[in-house]
Amino acid sequence: MSILQEKIELAKMVLDIEDESIIEQMKVLLLNQAQNLPPHVKESIDKSIEQANSGKLISLEEFKMKHFSEK
Repeated sequence: MSILQEKIELAKMVLDIEDESIIEQMKVLLLNQAQNLPPHVKESIDKSIEQANSGKLISLEEFKMKHFSEK
């Protein structure tokens, strides 16, 4: 089974869960996984959040024009 198929099957299983405590446990598991990111990735995320909070944002269209338009 491909990773995409695995994800779809997992999503179906999650949608069928009615027990809120299981959902909370899954959230903890997934959040802990994010805690295990390499330091350089965490630093990049933190920098991006700081930039966003200070208003240093551009739209997706501006980004595309800057990085993908033919010059």
